[in-house]
Amino acid sequence: MRTPLLLLLCLSLAGCATGPVLMPESTVRPAATCQWELVVDDNTEMLRRVASALETEGFALLNTEAELGLVSAERRRSMPGYRDLYAPRSSIGLFGGYGGRGRLASGFSLGFSHYIGPDPERVERVSVVIARGEGRISRAIHVVDADGHVRQSRSASDDAFCRSLRDTLARQPVREEGAS
Repeated sequence: MRTPLLLLLCLSLAGCATGPVLMPESTVRPAATCQWELVVDDNTEMLRRVASALETEGFALLNTEAELGLVSAERRRSMPGYRDLYAPRSSIGLFGGYGGRGRLASGFSLGFSHYIGPDPERVERVSVVIARGEGRISRAIHVVDADGHVRQSRSASDDAFCRSLRDTLARQPVREEGAS
């Protein structure tokens, strides 16, 4: 009788491990300004202009793949004080009790918890694809602790950013053939 009950207890605590029926879809769609038509003779020259525009906006280039028409970049910014939002809060409390041999103990505690160490970083990643007569911008923002835990992550392909990057791209000079 004991074995079936123990088995039933173990199975009920273990539960069923199944995956979702459908994978979640992003509810945030990129803004319409993040996708546009291009009339370009040379994708390579346009990719150079995209890389220059991203560097002008303060991004560091991560990867460029001319065959795919892809330029990826990121910029990082420290976020002082952000970690304190997730740190355990200070605690004040009383404790006491009656122990063996008639001893009584009591006290007061005051806890202080503040993280000292590197601040989290806001990592902004941008990918621009120039292919088949169109340009597409995608951007994601992550807040990452110094220990590597991602605290926030969101898609940020909004109208203001895409419009700003496209304006910067339009101001980039067209390089002459043979210029370095």
